[in-house]
Amino acid sequence: MKASLKKSNLPDCCLEMKKKTRDRVLKSLKKWLLNCFATNYGFKEDDFTRVWKGLFYAMWMSDKPLIQEDLCESIAGILDLFPADKFRDALLMSKAGFKILATEWYGIDHHRMDKFLMLVRRWLRGSLRSLSRCEWRTKECRMYADMLSDDDGILATKTPQYARNAGSMLLHVVDCFLEELAKVSSGDIAPNSVYELLVPMCRYVVAGESTPLCVSTRRLLTALLRQSDQGLEYHHKTKAWERVRLFNNNLVVLT
Repeated sequence: MKASLKKSNLPDCCLEMKKKTRDRVLKSLKKWLLNCFATNYGFKEDDFTRVWKGLFYAMWMSDKPLIQEDLCESIAGILDLFPADKFRDALLMSKAGFKILATEWYGIDHHRMDKFLMLVRRWLRGSLRSLSRCEWRTKECRMYADMLSDDDGILATKTPQYARNAGSMLLHVVDCFLEELAKVSSGDIAPNSVYELLVPMCRYVVAGESTPLCVSTRRLLTALLRQSDQGLEYHHKTKAWERVRLFNNNLVVLT
């Protein structure tokens, strides 16, 4: 299996402009993954890095909004092939995707930026679906958080060299995180699992080196706090206080 991957011309095939060619390559990739699962092949991150270079080129060459959206769904759907017992492999695939996107981010021109932002969001959603298949167990959530915040993760407190020119991508991941988590989990996730998934954000607020990313992670955590029981109670009391203050000010003006 490993030899067949090395000899494959996935990146070259994905440079084809024709949608049919790209669809055929993606279908072959999915079949290759299923064969690897059947034979218990031991994946390495390099395997998925090569695959993702081809997927990046496929997205680069795609045109027209509907085709781009369909391709984003197809790429994110690759993660749905990984069963719950292959979660470690799904993490390797997720990490390879984020790393390739961050590495190539600086070279994306403004004409292509929107479709790659959409791809980042869909890939994040697909990676969270991998957690959903594991029923949001605490152990898997911790592994996912470690994937994001390890020394070579995209949310490491000291930004890795490959991601130093991908600031807008990292901001997009943080901005989308809670929304995608809520969408995938439908709110059915244990508080301990949410805590584990938010550890990378908490670490970054405390020790992160990028000021914009620190601000973004702080905004995410603040938004979450405002949705808690204590946060809602504080909001209602603040609104009541503002109404009383406005009423008192109006009385002063009338007198």
